[in-house]
Amino acid sequence: MKIIHCADLHLDSKMESNLDREAAGMRRDELLDTFERMVAYAAEQDVRVILIAGDLFDKPNVRKTAKTRVIEQIKGHPQIDFCYIRGNHDQLDFVEELSEQEDITNLKLFGTDEWTSYDYGDVVITGMELVKENSQTLGMNLVLDQNRVNIVALHGQESDYQAMTGQRS
Repeated sequence: MKIIHCADLHLDSKMESNLDREAAGMRRDELLDTFERMVAYAAEQDVRVILIAGDLFDKPNVRKTAKTRVIEQIKGHPQIDFCYIRGNHDQLDFVEELSEQEDITNLKLFGTDEWTSYDYGDVVITGMELVKENSQTLGMNLVLDQNRVNIVALHGQESDYQAMTGQRS
């Protein structure tokens, strides 16, 4: 089974710290192009899962064109599961927008209350969104099958975890 793991893509980031507005816009588009090329490569190589371990986006206000391009990639590749853990920069509204679309069956999400696992034969991908409320106890509740290949995915840091204001309760 082939898997691509990525994290901290920070798509649609402002990029204006070290770039002027025009160069920043070009860089944002380059990052979206790279995401699309990664998905195309996954399709060419018969990758079964793209595991996105947080921070797919970078800010609360993601451009509609950026959201649309990501959604089109997920919808356009139903043979690939997109296992997506929200990171501390990801926004709940995008995840809700994705999960409301009935024709997206290959998006696999992880919650904050318990470990979620997805079964791929000999491989199990397990994850949980790391938030302040679960950061001290999540390891106590993790149960893995020792007879299978286990991939555990998180995004964040173990201590002093602070989610972005307004993102999560």
